[in-house]
Amino acid sequence: MSLSVEQLEAKRAYNREYQRRWRLEHPDRVKASQKKWCENNTLKRRASIKKWRAENKERRNEYQRGWYARNPHKIKEYHENQKRNNPESVKASVIKTGLKRFNLTVREYNAMLEKQGHVCAICGEKNKNGRRLSIDHCHASGFVRGILCNNCNAGIGYFKEDQHLLNAAITYLVKN
Repeated sequence: MSLSVEQLEAKRAYNREYQRRWRLEHPDRVKASQKKWCENNTLKRRASIKKWRAENKERRNEYQRGWYARNPHKIKEYHENQKRNNPESVKASVIKTGLKRFNLTVREYNAMLEKQGHVCAICGEKNKNGRRLSIDHCHASGFVRGILCNNCNAGIGYFKEDQHLLNAAITYLVKN
């Protein structure tokens, strides 16, 4: 005996409602079942998450932007805790993020530092404020020239990386 389309739909609706009520009445069992499934199907779960993120990139980004806008205090608190509890990790992360702009790895940066003796390539000193040395680069080509202290790096920037202006400044200093 086969059921009509309306009867099948009614049966499906009843089953959905029954399952919904059961999940509401037994949240601990639902959670345990979900946890067990996740533990037994990590690869499926990762693939599913990866697929969903790829298909819903804009929706996800919009949600995250909204969450960040609604919760600036939570973000500030998180970063303060990170700085307090993992200062070395935060320092490494900041360096790594800054190096991405110049397509440098931490290993390459450290090799350049070692080659320069951990001091500025111009004045031969470390930063007075204790911060890491800056990466000097050509703004036109992006070529990394070396590692400088903040003062020398700013000085080159103020002279617009122009050799003629720097030579004029040297001539001025020699004359006076």
